[in-house]
Amino acid sequence: MKKVSLLLIAMLFLQHMFAQQILYPESNPVMRSIANTNWFWGNRITLSSQAYQKQSIDAVVINRAIGLNLQNHLFYLEGITAGWRKHQFVTEESDFNFQMGIHQLFYQLKLEKSKLNIGVIQTDLADQYAINERIIGGKYQLKSNSWQYSLFAGCVTDYFSKYGDLGVSNRFFDLYEVYEPIGLDDQLFANNVVGSSFQYNWGERNQSCSGSKIPYIEESSLFSQINSRGNKVGALCYSEWGSNTSLPFIQVGAFASLLLPGKLRGNTLVLYQSEKNNKAWVYQFRLEKSMKIAQSELLIKTQFSKLIKMDGKAKLLNRFWHSSFGGRTVPYGLFNMFNIQLKQRRSHFGIEYIVENSNQKYKEINGKIKRKLSTRIHLNTKLGMTKHQKMLNASWLAQVGVQYFL
Repeated sequence: MKKVSLLLIAMLFLQHMFAQQILYPESNPVMRSIANTNWFWGNRITLSSQAYQKQSIDAVVINRAIGLNLQNHLFYLEGITAGWRKHQFVTEESDFNFQMGIHQLFYQLKLEKSKLNIGVIQTDLADQYAINERIIGGKYQLKSNSWQYSLFAGCVTDYFSKYGDLGVSNRFFDLYEVYEPIGLDDQLFANNVVGSSFQYNWGERNQSCSGSKIPYIEESSLFSQINSRGNKVGALCYSEWGSNTSLPFIQVGAFASLLLPGKLRGNTLVLYQSEKNNKAWVYQFRLEKSMKIAQSELLIKTQFSKLIKMDGKAKLLNRFWHSSFGGRTVPYGLFNMFNIQLKQRRSHFGIEYIVENSNQKYKEINGKIKRKLSTRIHLNTKLGMTKHQKMLNASWLAQVGVQYFL
């Protein structure tokens, strides 16, 4: 068993030589213990096909993860292998590609009220404010019954970023060719990020996963959830700088998530951005509602965002702030959104409408169905339409994917 484990680790570690790809929804393989030991592993195979405008893409993506969970120490490694074919309907030309990459690779020190992650890690601030990205660096979290502090620092590279070498225009899930790539490279410390947040919680029950040999690995699910318990208020600070960061900046802000009358939840963020020619305020408000209907649950979300410019041509400078609204990963920008989901025991049905609140004039409407055919086989389908001022006509998007968890 020791030789097999070391071989798997070596095979996955070699994948840092290849560019990270972003051809799949963000979710981790289902972890299982190896022979009832402290070692755990998981695999997931995704088969997908998508048609968008005058092209189609067929892909196979394999996620493989292995880890070791000791009393206060966790070692985790997840690698990805992908192959896909892009076909142009007009010219009948096809382009075949193959890539390998690392999703997460980190060491975690776990103590009673704190934990420290070091390596290639997923990081964000509070409710995915300011940044939601994979970095090479560290993250420290300290938590008590009523408050929580978080601090992270690191750099973003092409190899590990959610954007990856493919860039925004070549993503498989959700194609946004109207956006330009953010210009990442593989030089360390060229795109540095640092952030911290402090929040106070009340009215929320603490959950413990102690005693389990299989740890919880942070992820973003296909359909985001509504936290129906508790309230919180907090503050955050975030900055980007480096030789590949043309406009280094600092942001400070405050946020709150409160239960409102009628069992509504209100989430709000006020953020001030400081940069020589891009001083601005960012305001975001999201209202959420969850209702039980027979054996189902209805979730409704609406979000409004606004950029208040202190300088005439100020813009939002966050390059690594992705929206997970509806569970997708897209360049954040400033979007107004409406999302409705119906959750059943094995199925999710969702519809979302997105309008970008800026001069881009971007609009999108999507319908999604996620179905658990069995405990190991999941089906995802999507039908959507996008419209942008740079497009002569609206574009339709059709997508189907099957995930098999080994």
